[in-house]
Amino acid sequence: MVTRARCRSALSPDEVASQNRIGVPDMEKNEPVEPRPRLWPAETADKPKPFRHRPTPTSLTPRTALGFLLLVALVSPNCLADDKPLELNTTLMRATVRIEGMTPQGPSVATGFIMGRPIPNTKNRARYVLITANHVFDESTAYTAVVITRKMNGTNCEKVPVTLPIRSLVSNFSVPDASKTPVLKGSTFAVIFGATRSELKPISDSLASVRDSLLALNLGLEVSVITGGRGSELQVSLPNPNIAVPLQLIRIPRNGPPEPLLIPKQLWTRHPTADVAAIYLSLPNGIFDDILLPTSSFLATDEDLKRYEMHPGDDLNCLGYPLGQESNSFGFPILRSGKLAPFPLLPTRDTISFLMDFQIFKGNSGGPVYVAQSGGTRLIDGVARLGVNFQTIVGLVSEEMIVRQEQQLLYERSEHEYPLKLARVVHASLIRETIDLLEPPVDDTPASHR
Repeated sequence: MVTRARCRSALSPDEVASQNRIGVPDMEKNEPVEPRPRLWPAETADKPKPFRHRPTPTSLTPRTALGFLLLVALVSPNCLADDKPLELNTTLMRATVRIEGMTPQGPSVATGFIMGRPIPNTKNRARYVLITANHVFDESTAYTAVVITRKMNGTNCEKVPVTLPIRSLVSNFSVPDASKTPVLKGSTFAVIFGATRSELKPISDSLASVRDSLLALNLGLEVSVITGGRGSELQVSLPNPNIAVPLQLIRIPRNGPPEPLLIPKQLWTRHPTADVAAIYLSLPNGIFDDILLPTSSFLATDEDLKRYEMHPGDDLNCLGYPLGQESNSFGFPILRSGKLAPFPLLPTRDTISFLMDFQIFKGNSGGPVYVAQSGGTRLIDGVARLGVNFQTIVGLVSEEMIVRQEQQLLYERSEHEYPLKLARVVHASLIRETIDLLEPPVDDTPASHR
């Protein structure tokens, strides 16, 4: 029997304490938060030049060779002036991050990578998007995850943990006016937090007053009133990623049983059929100021795979944190490689995923899988070409393949696991579809920060 094992790495409490990575970032430096990346330095006075690459018979242009011809917004003025394309190995090494969370089995580690999603009708601006496997968030019991990013300062590098909300609780009712519409209706409100129950004492009969009374309990909750198409709703979350306890707001009527008022809300976007998740995130200034982030144009489509004749035996690279391990003290991921194993690949909407001849471990989930061919020969549209530079993201790691065999004896039953040293990789086209499911990015940054 072939089964699949998810690739999250569980850490012991001692390991987590020694690494001191789970927690809220130190904000004593009062660094302003830049909610979306500048795609080239704002202080550069030179206007970027159009990117033109002159092909030669032995040199293919990216995104004819997929990896290089990005949106112009992803190319810095220096790269444009020197006609230098991106080097995908280094770019993804910098963009790949460690994700730490809490599961029923304890603390765990997974992998993700950050891309840029251009904001329509703006000049050279984009939102950060974190891509990972859906089960990384789905199996977490906490309201937040911790994304370990890095900040380069010359030759020095420091880890920067960023707390990422992944779920919250919202009220199952809405009101047209949060400050005037009555919500108590002769009843009382109480909050259940873990094993304790605390009665609320709002100063007025309104949703805004309920919010204020929740904050006054000093339980470490984030409480806000959000306004949308349904009206005003209460939103509650627990920002501490180390705490996963029952949390509920209840209405206690004069007659009748208590009524729960909060329902869970997922903050990330998942693909409907594939193990892919995407979520916007905000990062402190300086995280990606000196690198170029890939956009969806780096994600291989069916047409790309067909044109460049991706086939069994093609070399693939993968970045991740196997068993929670890092390549160095700076927290960069570990690069490993393997072969494309199956046939056929297309259509990706039907195949969903493919196998890679590559042994992965818990902690690899969500890591990018990509091609970075520099030079050599490749068939393109059925014609052999020399000196091909071919760079593209072909998917992300979802799970490892394991054979489980049960053995029934006279008085006992046993089960053995046999890892096949194969990784299941979700196609990049489904990553692209997941990004497209996100709300369109909006530039709400103050003009003074643009």
